[in-house]
Amino acid sequence: NAQIAGFAVAVTAVTVVLIAIWPVLEVYRPLAERRASFGAAGRAATGSPRTGRLRATLSTLQLALAFVVTTSAVLFVASLRTVAKLDHGFAPAGVLTLRFDLPRTGYDGPRARALYDALLREVGAIPGVASADIARSLPLDATAGGTAATIDLSLPDGQGGRGTGLEYNAVGPAYFRTLGVEVAHRLGGSGNPAVGAVPVVVTREAARQFWPGRDPVGQSIHEFLLPGLSGAWKRGEIVGVAPDIQYGVPGSRPTPGVYVSYADDPPSLAALLVKSSGEPSQIVPPIRAALRRLDPQLVLHSAKTMDERVREVSSATRFGSLVLGAYASVALVIALVGVYSVIAFGVRYLDIGAITR
Repeated sequence: NAQIAGFAVAVTAVTVVLIAIWPVLEVYRPLAERRASFGAAGRAATGSPRTGRLRATLSTLQLALAFVVTTSAVLFVASLRTVAKLDHGFAPAGVLTLRFDLPRTGYDGPRARALYDALLREVGAIPGVASADIARSLPLDATAGGTAATIDLSLPDGQGGRGTGLEYNAVGPAYFRTLGVEVAHRLGGSGNPAVGAVPVVVTREAARQFWPGRDPVGQSIHEFLLPGLSGAWKRGEIVGVAPDIQYGVPGSRPTPGVYVSYADDPPSLAALLVKSSGEPSQIVPPIRAALRRLDPQLVLHSAKTMDERVREVSSATRFGSLVLGAYASVALVIALVGVYSVIAFGVRYLDIGAITR
């Protein structure tokens, strides 16, 4: 905002004049001119104990402010480095992301599942592709989906009982490997038809909240909603625990979540993740061609690397830290000049007082 920036600049300029420039200019005025203006009142003030205490107090305040500003500047720099090194729960290097949407008509669950399987086979055959997978939501996506669940009927409502909210993602068997995340179990295939359960992988935060001190693998979720093309309430059978991957605002507290296989709940809005052994941008044209061969009406869009996504979501925080760091640096310089000016001002006038006396 131009008005805010202008106001800040004006206040800074006035501050500089008041605590720095005027004392410096006063100190470097010609000695004869200062001696003439000093006069008897100056001699009296120089020798006054009150004036000496005032100068000592002013110098102490300047030194204290300089110390505070210096500490703040160091903390801002440390915060900036922390933001740059936030652990988002996955390895973004070499990962390309693209999106495509299935039309409302023409794709039900089985057709979507067949399309995703075929697309992954086509993309996997492209030179330079190390792994690829389909996902409903991408990491660091503020619009990541959620679902309603009942973990256990004995738990309080909203805290594991009825009406509990969970982060939700439908992914393929290579999702975690593509993101460089270690998970003991790979999601794939369909749920157990004998019991009607869906295999799920829960996040560490979900395990901590709902199964504290216990191994959640082998436990069950009473029921949860499959919000994709399946659109049904199912019982969940926990087959693994995944690290907490960041889907919301960077640095925010992890929230409980579940992963299911896209074979059990194909999403209508899908994302394609591709791990490349070379430059990710070079494999975008062959990936688009592969999708056109399967369905010419579908269009891949929003092609970005995961590194670009990381930079985008952290840009606001990094910009704020840079601005605050810049102001802290300016304030530090002003404080240092002010300390020098006050001390030099007092020393020069003491000298003049001695000369006039």
